[in-house]
Order: sequence, then C-alpha cells, then structure tokens
Amino acid sequence: MCVSVSQSSCQVVIPSVDELNVEEHVICPVDDCRKQFKSSSCLMMHQIRHHERKELSVAHSNQKHIRKMYYCPVNGCERNLKNNGKPFKRLGQVKQHYHSIHTDKSHVCEKCNRKFGLKDAFFTHMAF
Repeated sequence: MCVSVSQSSCQVVIPSVDELNVEEHVICPVDDCRKQFKSSSCLMMHQIRHHERKELSVAHSNQKHIRKMYYCPVNGCERNLKNNGKPFKRLGQVKQHYHSIHTDKSHVCEKCNRKFGLKDAFFTHMAF
C-alpha cells in the first residue's frame, strides 16, 4: 500500500516493496484485441489511437494534475524521504531503481560474470 502525503499541489508517494515487485499487465477490454500493456496509461493511449476512444483523451485532459514525488521505501537508501533524498517523477523510475540497487542480481552474464537486477538491463548488456 502506498503511503502518500499531500502537500499543496504535490503528492508524496512511497510505494511498498510489494508494489515494486508487481509486474503490472493491463489487458485491453476490447473483445477482439486483448493486448497487454505495462500500465493503464499505455492502455489508454492504445484505446485512443486504435479503438477511436477519443472521449478518453478529453476526460484525461480535464483531470486536475497533481505533481507526484516518488521515494524509495528502503530505509537508509539515499533516495528515501527520511534521508531527504531526491524524488523520482514516475513510479516506473522507483521500480527500476529498486530492482537495480536493492534486489538480488539474479541475471548473470556468462561471458563476464556481471550481475543484473533488471532483466531488460541484462538483455541490453548481452546484445553488445
């Protein structure tokens, strides 16, 4: 569960470790489509572009935008709120930080033995 504190037009969000470990997959509800997306915003853009759901674009633009500041939930981390750490602008950035820095590095390069916490970083490394 996120801990969030509103400050004027800004919201502080500290996601739980469980939330950072969830791989989000949102499925398009259109019957013949059923594509999967990493976030609800990606799904919304898909629906606007491919299923002519223009009302989603208008509804989204009318929403009040509150700036969010995301912090790492790990105590002692330099990006933790208690350490006056620099916030992240997006949840995805916190997830990337958390898995790069704080989790077991389970992806190992067979050529150089370098370890990676993120599967994407591992595959990028392997491509070179």
